[in-house]
Amino acid sequence: MKIKEDYRLYHEDATPYPFVPSPNWDMGMQPMYLIIHFTAGSTARGAIDWLTNPQTANPDKRVSAHLVISRTGEITQLVPFDRIAWHAGFSYWEGRRSMNRYSLGIELDNDGNLNCMDGSWISEGGANYRDDQVLVATHWKQFQEFGWLKYPDAQVHAMLDEARLLKQQYNLVDVLGHEDIQQDKVDPGPAFPMAWFRQQVFGRPEPLVEKYVVRHHRGSDDLQRYRRQPRPGAAPASGQFPARESSGPQARNPTSLGTSGPGGGVTRL
Repeated sequence: MKIKEDYRLYHEDATPYPFVPSPNWDMGMQPMYLIIHFTAGSTARGAIDWLTNPQTANPDKRVSAHLVISRTGEITQLVPFDRIAWHAGFSYWEGRRSMNRYSLGIELDNDGNLNCMDGSWISEGGANYRDDQVLVATHWKQFQEFGWLKYPDAQVHAMLDEARLLKQQYNLVDVLGHEDIQQDKVDPGPAFPMAWFRQQVFGRPEPLVEKYVVRHHRGSDDLQRYRRQPRPGAAPASGQFPARESSGPQARNPTSLGTSGPGGGVTRL
């Protein structure tokens, strides 16, 4: 696997990986981070169709990512690595707003969080999954257990090979989840082995930010969370998300997470 002068992905024999060009991109890429998402859908093909849709009638819904990786490990490129893909939305990390400019986005074909109904695990799209395909866990942003679709080994190891290549090619400094950079996102979720993955790529299990502990207000369980706090000298201060630049609800201070939500204990893996 290698990246050539056209910023596209190729096999060692110089044959290109599948490329389905998305019209949804900008120039001005300054890659520093790798951001992992789940597609919240049941097929990689469906995700590719969505991420390459020009949304002519609804331009505000245009999205894209650099790569989609299927559950069997097939990689499809949608945006060359020198271009900004629209995957991060309103996002923030260590003093940087709008992480699209600073990150390469990879979508993993995965239905995300699931609900148990009549003994079956059901996705929002209506797909059914077996117990052995599901991890039951509480996301660190939530106080309720959900089922989370597991990531197959073939998919994780394809992602790992790609992450190592991108780190070497672009001197990336960290790998993060969409959940880390946007307040209302939970992907890639508890089923993705992020600490192990970061260790394999960067040699450390934690991101380069301070960690703090939040105590659940109705129980004794502690949740370890990451303080969204810039390094010294950067703004904004006090570990607070910046306010939205457009109208709408303000981004909440992550230190307040855990002070509300459903009752009951918190399950930690």
